[in-house]
Amino acid sequence: MRYRQTFLLLACFTITGCFGSESTTYESSATTTITPKNTTESIETCELGSTKNVHTLGNIVFSGQFQKEDIPTLKEAGVTQIISLRKDDELGWDEAEVVTAAGLKHASIAFQSAEELTDEKIAELRELLGKSDGKTMLHCGGGNRVGAVWMTHRVLDDGVELETAIEEAKTIGLKSEQLKERAVEYIQQQQAAESE
Repeated sequence: MRYRQTFLLLACFTITGCFGSESTTYESSATTTITPKNTTESIETCELGSTKNVHTLGNIVFSGQFQKEDIPTLKEAGVTQIISLRKDDELGWDEAEVVTAAGLKHASIAFQSAEELTDEKIAELRELLGKSDGKTMLHCGGGNRVGAVWMTHRVLDDGVELETAIEEAKTIGLKSEQLKERAVEYIQQQQAAESE
């Protein structure tokens, strides 16, 4: 019994460590320090079970793929909504079914290439990122697609400078120059439309 209590205490400490601290700077793995605008929180790296490449900022969790076995850990960490950017054929299991059966909200807005990242998909993702009664997990396979989506939300919805958003996106996992260019294109289109 004492062992179980100690284990649970350590597990809670590990999970809440992902979301518990706030600071005014953000440190990337490349030792660059960035001070984001319009936020007092910073992007942090943490672990959630076997989930790949996990970062957090406020109530948003950015990650690669998690496994079925990680869902209780995600729930304990306060995740209430999961947004997947992966196509069904990228997984060997039905993520939406398993997630909703666990009592979490699930949305799938899938794309792989920059051409598939349409204005409509970005708008839908921005809307989902803007509303949740708990923490939202935005995930793809490793973080590349997540980074591109995050850029658009950060600049257009949070008012962060483009260069800061790009650096954050790269830290989260953005590697594709094509996805970066598509996100920048969308941002510029929206800003031009707003200024008319």
